[in-house]
Amino acid sequence: MTLFRTMTGSPAPGTLGLRVGETVEVLGEAEIMATLDGNGELEGLPFMPEMLAFCGRRLTVHKVAHKLCDTINRTGMRRMERAVHLIGARCDGQAHGGCQTACQFYWKEAWLRRVDPANSAAPAVPADLADPPGSRSTGAFPSGEPRPDSSSGESQSGESQSGASQSGAAHPGASQPGAAPPDGTAADTPGDLAAGRALLPVLVAATRKPPGPDGEERFSCQATELLRAAPACLPFKDVGQYVRDVRTGNAGPLFTLRAILVGLFNRFQDRSARVLPRPLRIRGGLRWGFVRGRLTGATPAATLDLRPGEWVRVKSKEEIVKTLNQDLLNRGMGFEEEMSRHCGRVARVLARVERCIDERTGRLLEMRTPSVTLEGVVCTGAYSAGCPRQFVPFWREIWLERVGDPAAGPGTTSWSDPAARPGSAAGPDDTVRPGDRRD
Repeated sequence: MTLFRTMTGSPAPGTLGLRVGETVEVLGEAEIMATLDGNGELEGLPFMPEMLAFCGRRLTVHKVAHKLCDTINRTGMRRMERAVHLIGARCDGQAHGGCQTACQFYWKEAWLRRVDPANSAAPAVPADLADPPGSRSTGAFPSGEPRPDSSSGESQSGESQSGASQSGAAHPGASQPGAAPPDGTAADTPGDLAAGRALLPVLVAATRKPPGPDGEERFSCQATELLRAAPACLPFKDVGQYVRDVRTGNAGPLFTLRAILVGLFNRFQDRSARVLPRPLRIRGGLRWGFVRGRLTGATPAATLDLRPGEWVRVKSKEEIVKTLNQDLLNRGMGFEEEMSRHCGRVARVLARVERCIDERTGRLLEMRTPSVTLEGVVCTGAYSAGCPRQFVPFWREIWLERVGDPAAGPGTTSWSDPAARPGSAAGPDDTVRPGDRRD
């Protein structure tokens, strides 16, 4: 099938052959149910409860998910068949303990139908599939992706909104899954995702793995099951994947060429680090991005108490590497080479992150040192063969510095900065310095 697509540029028989920018409609619940096995899966890929809210809606193809990077066993790229990512469709973790990773959903083509470009009218959502108030899975939209409008069902362009209402991040007054809201009403449960839907009990049951040895609750989601959904490795030398990246609109020719060159360089570096003496290695055998942590033992931390909407600048790579150990970790959180591309960038805080699911074990991890996500900052796959997953990186506060609103102009300070609020004392970590502002 892959060879057919590569050689002809056409979809294989029986597939939609979707491209970036095409409009699709998510099938109704009954149609999707007919494609699933008893575990709520198709070809090893779970259809998750958070996805039900998109049934009957029209969305735009964001990326063709024909490959993905293995973040569980680090085996490289894996091959995925007949799947796409859709604009504005990220998981908000409602049925998964409030996980805040904000993964893009994988949508099998069997769960979608292509919409005729000439027929742009919004589809009518059947009454039995209409979402109850507050049931829509909005997810977090760090890259400014448009999200489905609750009234029309169409994809609407607009600025991504900050806060826990989209990301699941805790903030005063927000109800968390399984916890009583502050107004004393009934606690949110997975059933609130899409009340009354016949498929929901099957999907909710599939969100739990058998408990761990200590009885700890473990979760199952698309991210934890990706190795079953994409069992075949995709060799770096498979030229067809790069041809498909360009033909489907996932990436342009120059981006794809750069990703190939970075991959070749990294393979040379990995081999040279094993066989060459240190004086003969290029930059010590480091991978592209050249990030080297040197600390041993405990790594440092800093507390800025950042909140959604505040502006920050990502510190320089030289400052960040001073906080990393030799495994490129700071207090257990990794700083990937591709994250160094954002050093010096000014962005707004999207959400605070306090919990996420460990893809290897399914455990829900509670962070002792909270992190944040930033608006418009995602992993583009530039250093990982053009992987289209577009992870949302987590940022330790020690890697960031608070700045004023760039739109406010020189000589002004954002009141979101605690150091700028009347009556507040500016400490060494929250003082606004002239060099902090980018005009």
